[in-house]
Amino acid sequence: MSKNELGTAEKIQLALRKSNIMKEKGKLIKAISYMEEALRHSKKINLIQAGLLTQKIASLCNQACLSSTTRVPFLRKAESCLSSYISIATRNKLDLPEKFLREFLITFNNWASFHMSGKNYHMALNYLTRCLQFSENYPMKEPDSYELIAKTYLNISSLYSDLFKYHEALKYAKACLEALQFELKCRPVDCEFEKMMDEEQSKFKDMIGTYVLGFYNIAIAEEGLGKRNEMKEALIKAKEIGGKYLLGDSEIMSMVNKTLSEVENAGQKLYFDNGVEEGEIVKRKNSIKVRLSQINLATRTTDFKIYQNTPQLKHSFSEVKLPGRYYTNSELQHKQLLLEKQQKLNFISADQFFFQEISKAINVKTDMKHLSLRTPNEAKTQARKENSERRVISDLRLRKQYRLPFLDYPTTSISEKIESLKLEELEVLKAQQKKIDSITNSTDCKNLIHQICSKGSRKRHFPAQRLRFNPKFENVSKIDSLDSISSNDKNQTKKEEDKVQMEKRKINFQKTKDEIEEMMEIINEEINFLMSRDSPKLGMQFHSGSMSAKNSDLYKSTLKGSKDNAIRFNIIKESIGNSMKGKKRMIKQRTLSRFYDLVA
Repeated sequence: MSKNELGTAEKIQLALRKSNIMKEKGKLIKAISYMEEALRHSKKINLIQAGLLTQKIASLCNQACLSSTTRVPFLRKAESCLSSYISIATRNKLDLPEKFLREFLITFNNWASFHMSGKNYHMALNYLTRCLQFSENYPMKEPDSYELIAKTYLNISSLYSDLFKYHEALKYAKACLEALQFELKCRPVDCEFEKMMDEEQSKFKDMIGTYVLGFYNIAIAEEGLGKRNEMKEALIKAKEIGGKYLLGDSEIMSMVNKTLSEVENAGQKLYFDNGVEEGEIVKRKNSIKVRLSQINLATRTTDFKIYQNTPQLKHSFSEVKLPGRYYTNSELQHKQLLLEKQQKLNFISADQFFFQEISKAINVKTDMKHLSLRTPNEAKTQARKENSERRVISDLRLRKQYRLPFLDYPTTSISEKIESLKLEELEVLKAQQKKIDSITNSTDCKNLIHQICSKGSRKRHFPAQRLRFNPKFENVSKIDSLDSISSNDKNQTKKEEDKVQMEKRKINFQKTKDEIEEMMEIINEEINFLMSRDSPKLGMQFHSGSMSAKNSDLYKSTLKGSKDNAIRFNIIKESIGNSMKGKKRMIKQRTLSRFYDLVA
């Protein structure tokens, strides 16, 4: 060993001596602090020694939580030390000793008893189930380990009996007895009970006390299920087993004797109400619930000697399943009772059935949050929730009885919407007609008609406007040739493309020309219509006739060189040309409005 290792070993020994001195004086907090100092040094040298020190720290914390009023910090420290070393051991692939595993079970059972004292059953059940999972992951072989597993089952049975779940309580009480059978096989003795050593005798007494408590919990569960005969049998077995090895004035035996005397002396009225058949679930008012004390869970560091000639108990409550059978005899009897109840007529009201189904959906019975006592504010919030749930239930009932209008097919609403849309469309059309009438009746419109149709008896002819310009074909879009084609091929392709483009331009030009001619014809027709309609109102005479560009005064005036008419004619031509250059087709209404503006 190096000098550093020797120095750390001396520090560990010194810290352990100080811890033992403080433990003898009863100063457990200082003893824990010195033990933690030794643990810090030992982690640097030897991990196996660190595991032993961790187990000692956890045992000191469990002893301290029994004497102090504040148990939470000690339990937290014990849990953190144990869990940290378990992670180190799994990382380094180290085997955990059974003393260490037993300390883990003791810590979690102490956590469960702490939460059960505060009626926090959900957390208590969580810690107890973690104990069972831990015992499955790390199998144990020593009798003390089986004893702790049996007491864990006993705690779970006591918890379920407090919650009036007697089927689960009975199940875990039977599991406790099975674990005690394994302990009895693993704990050999070579002499009678009176000749045992004090240490072995105390261990054997503790095991027998656990047996008695297991049968007592079975009796409590059978009482809750309404089975008086099975309850009496369990109490008799508890008395027979405990009477041989335990004193009659002990706390456990006095409790068993008192309950058995009550069952034998009192009649059926004490346990069952009138009209209740045997086998139905009832709640006894004065039933006693037994929890495992933390003193029984104290650690035992000393080893025990191995003896022979194991004493066997006469009564074994657990029933072994035979091959080829699905259920034991007791389970078959329970199934037969259920079938007989189902065959009977059991009429209930519709409201009761509806409430049962809703309670199953809401999961009221098995919800662990509502098991602990509530504060006034929590009770108020719970009452509000229940009221809201009742409202939901009443709404569901109304839906079953009456069909609401919004659940029907919406045919009437659709027809109403269609009628409202029709009215809106009529209103829009009326507004548009009013706007047109206001425009035609305005003075600007009348002045326009006066300018178009001047007073006189001469015939007035308006030309159908023709296109007077030819578009240039110089700037034509050309397609770029590919680089791989030769220069001759490029020229030929360009010529062909130019021909195609020229043909396209000619076709487009002819189309636009025809469209403009048709449009001007429509304009002339509308002007004729306006003249025929409004000339009588203005006191004018209208002479219908063919409208050609050669016979029109506007055309003649442009030929003569009249400035005003020539300017107007050029503006009309430009507007037609601009409209042709645009991407969109000229619309009839836009052409009319533009023509009115130009003439005005």
